[in-house]
Amino acid sequence: MKLRMVTIDQDDAGTFSMLHVPRRGAIYTVEQPWNPTDKFIYGTPGASCVPAGDYELELAHSPKFEQKMWYLRGDGVYVRQTGNEIMRWGCMFHVANYPEDVQGCVGPGVTYSDRQMVEMSAVALNKLMSWLDGVGRVDLRVERG
Repeated sequence: MKLRMVTIDQDDAGTFSMLHVPRRGAIYTVEQPWNPTDKFIYGTPGASCVPAGDYELELAHSPKFEQKMWYLRGDGVYVRQTGNEIMRWGCMFHVANYPEDVQGCVGPGVTYSDRQMVEMSAVALNKLMSWLDGVGRVDLRVERG
């Protein structure tokens, strides 16, 4: 299955997108603003949205949330820490309403508010988990501005 996450609003406060899941529907997402540096070309770990590009989603156990979560894996973004300090790791979809609720991850929401937040994040995450249950390989294209 191939998903698309398309940015709809991005500023110094945060990044908001629509995540399109074929034949299932769409949900909103919230992330940190884009924050690359010379050292962190894939965005500052823990303080930047996921860079534009193609990723594979991997369902793996999250020690922090103590359940299986969808992690992003692609150029410069890994599921587990690699020892390479300029790479990002642990980027996953989890419940979040505001950009400050995520540290380099993606928070889903049912609605997007002009108050720079997504709403009903737990409902949206459950929806996403249900939509992707048993589908096999999941690819994600992130499209920015």
